Amino acid sequence: TAVIWIQTLLKHQTLAGNFPMRLRWNFHRLMLGQSMSFYQDEFAGRVAAKVMQTALAVRDVWFIVSDIMVYVVIYFVTIVTVVGNFNLMIIWPFLIWLVLYSCALYYFIPRLAKVSQRQADARSLMTGRITDAYTNISTVKLFSHAGREAGYAKTAMQEFLVTVKKQMQMVSGVE
Repeated sequence: TAVIWIQTLLKHQTLAGNFPMRLRWNFHRLMLGQSMSFYQDEFAGRVAAKVMQTALAVRDVWFIVSDIMVYVVIYFVTIVTVVGNFNLMIIWPFLIWLVLYSCALYYFIPRLAKVSQRQADARSLMTGRITDAYTNISTVKLFSHAGREAGYAKTAMQEFLVTVKKQMQMVSGVE
């Protein structure tokens, strides 16, 4: 239980808050260095959403990958050690499983990364459109038709949902 306690303290008290905040600070400094034309071509809400969400996404990916790798390494070493003590020939199915598992990771991880990137872009576009509508609500109320503004946000939501479905199809393939 001491190992679990130390792991929990390290993960939740040290890394969970500090790691994404450090990333946000780095991203924010990079954004401040962008040109004026960059900001004229982007929604303020979209840029802010990317800065905020990317930090959490990077943290979550590293937490998940480290948890999975610890689990797989402990599982594999334990099984090979226990089974290997009975008969060395029984280790072969586990080695074959390890090779197949590695091949599956090699196949799925790059594809999931691409799908996740498209989903993150679609999410930031959706968040940016909604945030900008709220930020400029007086202009929207005075000069824009409510249906047009709602349709603009709805299109972004539908595009985001398409990326979610593609990602979930790929995750189903992994499982």
